[in-house]
Amino acid sequence: MSRRNLRLSRRYARALFRALSDGASRRAARERLSALVEWIAKTKEAEALLRHPLVKAEDKLALLKTALGDADPRLVAFVELLVDRGRVEALPEVYQAFSDEVLKGEGVVHIDVRAARPLDDRLRDRIRRAFLARGYKTVELTETVDPSLIGGFVLKAGDLWIDSSMRNALHRLREKLAAGVESRSEGGA
Repeated sequence: MSRRNLRLSRRYARALFRALSDGASRRAARERLSALVEWIAKTKEAEALLRHPLVKAEDKLALLKTALGDADPRLVAFVELLVDRGRVEALPEVYQAFSDEVLKGEGVVHIDVRAARPLDDRLRDRIRRAFLARGYKTVELTETVDPSLIGGFVLKAGDLWIDSSMRNALHRLREKLAAGVESRSEGGA
């Protein structure tokens, strides 16, 4: 996803977060959106209908309203806004950003770590302590082993993204070397 789409998804998520004034309604909306996103992903016909440019917005909205059932009217109005603005395809990203906002409001942070090899207990503990020191009450850590990183890890927690992988370091080095070669060839010609 592009940075622009990510910013838009977060903006929509924050708007929904503000529209739902209490924790209970936010948690309920989070559950409904989760179920909706999961249903769309599992139901290929629904996904195709929602993505198709020739399907009218009111038909897309009717499908989504049926899927939402008796959801909070503010959530239904929010989904209607996404459909009206042609942003329904961003629903999974909006859901993820909204979920992060809800969890953050409750003092919970979810951290995704991709590492070249399994994290050792000491590093896992350092990560948890760092986020507890930032004021979070609960730290949920998900680890994935990704040998393509070569070494190091990539950490994502809400808006925070840390890439200390060897693959990224090699990529940056390659860019610096290419830039150095280009500047020498321009200066020497």
